[in-house]
Amino acid sequence: MIKFKVEYYNSAHKKLLSKLSCASELENVVKNGLEVSEQEFYVYSLFREQKDQIGFRTYQELKEKVKSRLETFHDYFSISSGSIKSIFSGQNNTDKTMTEAVGIGASLSLASKIYGLSEADWEKIPIAYFKDLDFKIAATDNEMVLLESKGAVVADITKKAEISKPLGSINKKKEEQRNNHDNKNTLLGIITSIPTVNGSDAVCRILDPHIDDLGVSPRKYKLLARLSYYYRELRIISKAPFLIALINRIKAIQDSSDYNIFDGKPLINIDNKPFTMPPSLQISKSVVDKNVAFGEIIPMGNRKFYYYGFLFDVISVLTEQRFSNILDFRSDDELLPESIIDARIRRSEARFLDIEERLLRNRREYFKITMLGKLFVTKSGKVLGPCCICD
Repeated sequence: MIKFKVEYYNSAHKKLLSKLSCASELENVVKNGLEVSEQEFYVYSLFREQKDQIGFRTYQELKEKVKSRLETFHDYFSISSGSIKSIFSGQNNTDKTMTEAVGIGASLSLASKIYGLSEADWEKIPIAYFKDLDFKIAATDNEMVLLESKGAVVADITKKAEISKPLGSINKKKEEQRNNHDNKNTLLGIITSIPTVNGSDAVCRILDPHIDDLGVSPRKYKLLARLSYYYRELRIISKAPFLIALINRIKAIQDSSDYNIFDGKPLINIDNKPFTMPPSLQISKSVVDKNVAFGEIIPMGNRKFYYYGFLFDVISVLTEQRFSNILDFRSDDELLPESIIDARIRRSEARFLDIEERLLRNRREYFKITMLGKLFVTKSGKVLGPCCICD
């Protein structure tokens, strides 16, 4: 687990923050601190890179980046002491991109904690109003939450002067949205101070909210965000036909003035029958503990691998299309320390994996091999973590 201290930026911001709907949850986390699992932190800070650009579209393209992202993260930051520390100090020695990633990971973890959200709620959906915002956006059933994240490596976490630049940037963007775009929703700023010395925990300082109405229903936004998230993530590791029906349903909900007409209407296949669990997810994917989860194995080199997948329960929720189940779906954070993975390795990849031939069993287009994983289940039902071959 990674621990962060949480503070109000100052007494003035504390007074403003006391008006939030999540004020009691925030007060609790200020009192007790924030703890987030290492894997969930990685999800928020490093694994949100899929986009419609060459090199970032497919599983094959993204899996090439996972190893480098994790290696670069550990080049610059240490989490061995229970909190996150910068290995380097000074502007010329730290990496701006990785520092920003830590700020995003910490702030999304904090905002999700106090609002009861998961990574599935932070998916930006294609509504023109939001196109130019430099905020992460989520919604509860009743309000929109817009979040500006900053990270800063500091020599002394107690000195706020060291984060004056990020503070000014947040204030400027918030004023721009309020004055020029009539944006009066919950606008949160979270600045994460990352220490460079042992004995200090990283600190998240939260500031300046404002609440009002926005043109789109928060519930509709949350529904579209969740559906878009699962579509984006699942199409990386699967080409199951129900995903075509899912993206069509997303577009229909987005364009409908009364989106509730789709509530409870299951996704329909080519024979005009409701989709059931796709057999391909059990046959051609790497399956955890028989039927707990499905996904892909990412080679990390030196006979090390990383698992990336989802609970089977997610598919049932998506295909049935009961909105309350979609909106309320929230898996418990769970560590699966000794998971048996029935892994599938593509023939085209096996020769690069340094796996002894005796461990591979011929399965047509792929090889089948048993692995042991130390996996983590996130709130959205994503399953990920390191795994190794069972010799």
